[in-house]
Amino acid sequence: MDVISGKYILPRTNAARDAGNGNRPIVANTRRCKKTEVVESAISEENFVGELISNLKNLPEDSLATLDLKPDYKLVEKVLEGAYDIAVARESISEVNKNEIGALIKNRIKLIEGCILYIGSTFDIDHGPYVLTLRSGLQIMLDHYKDFPVGGNETLGVEFNNSRIIKCVKVLDSSLRRWKDHIDILSYDNIVHLDEDLTLPKELPKSHIWWIYTLGTGDAGVKLAN
Repeated sequence: MDVISGKYILPRTNAARDAGNGNRPIVANTRRCKKTEVVESAISEENFVGELISNLKNLPEDSLATLDLKPDYKLVEKVLEGAYDIAVARESISEVNKNEIGALIKNRIKLIEGCILYIGSTFDIDHGPYVLTLRSGLQIMLDHYKDFPVGGNETLGVEFNNSRIIKCVKVLDSSLRRWKDHIDILSYDNIVHLDEDLTLPKELPKSHIWWIYTLGTGDAGVKLAN
């Protein structure tokens, strides 16, 4: 992967350019929080853990990854989505599943690092709300999966500390912070994000400060401080 130049990249999509030529704003397509889908379709919460494990298994291990093939970061995004969904649904993870998840993540940390770095260095404001969910999913892993065993007496937290994942997170956080600080100015493409897609879900801690808003009194949203 190329070394990041430090530039803040805000690519304009074709849809965004087309919107700028008309008067009608386009509501960006964003990934809805699955907490709503759980209530509406009565999906078993246990599907989220199973889905996370399945998506992790679909990722190649770091030792099997080849430099001549472009990584499929969409698979990594599904893993981060899974951690987010489990947290929002408040689903518990059994000890057996903790063992499996810990070992699976350990062998795929470099691929996860690459995905985070890629998202942060090519950040597109059109997909900002979706990136917010990925960032929270990642933080759930860092905070709540760190004690998962990975074999022997080691834990996933040790693997995180020995990796470049925190450095990669800083690149992503820098892009999110700039977007958040200038979200009104950067609406030049006439793209509209719904407030609900920018608001920290109540199931997540307020330490997830990359979200734009937190729930205030009534229906009003209060902007989260950086």
